[in-house]
Amino acid sequence: MGRGRSGDGRRATAEFEDRLEAEVERKRYASAANAVHRLVHAFGIAADTDVAVGLAHPGFIGIRIAESAVVDKRICGGGLIRHARIGNLEALAAFASEQDQTVTHYGFEREALVGLAADRRARAWTSIVPVGEALAFR
Repeated sequence: MGRGRSGDGRRATAEFEDRLEAEVERKRYASAANAVHRLVHAFGIAADTDVAVGLAHPGFIGIRIAESAVVDKRICGGGLIRHARIGNLEALAAFASEQDQTVTHYGFEREALVGLAADRRARAWTSIVPVGEALAFR
């Protein structure tokens, strides 16, 4: 199972957020109501859980979840993204619920991902795709 090298997750998160911000700017997406809503939601999560709330991008908030943290899965929408580094796909499958739709991944071998897709706990997911392809419907 590929866990990636130390720092790969941070680099992938930073690249993802930079590319997302470029797209937000290109499309000129801005909503004061969404900005306030996601700030309140993010700070609520931060008050209850070990997370880092990234405020560097005006179009969205990226929350980096500590590996040991329990992820708050309440839906916020409006540009709130949760990043979690999970080095064990069995732990990810155990985290699955019916409200989940798509899993994006980075650094795992194909065989491990096929095993994840076959796990009965992960059956609610409609797709498991590389980072950057979550909206590339085929």
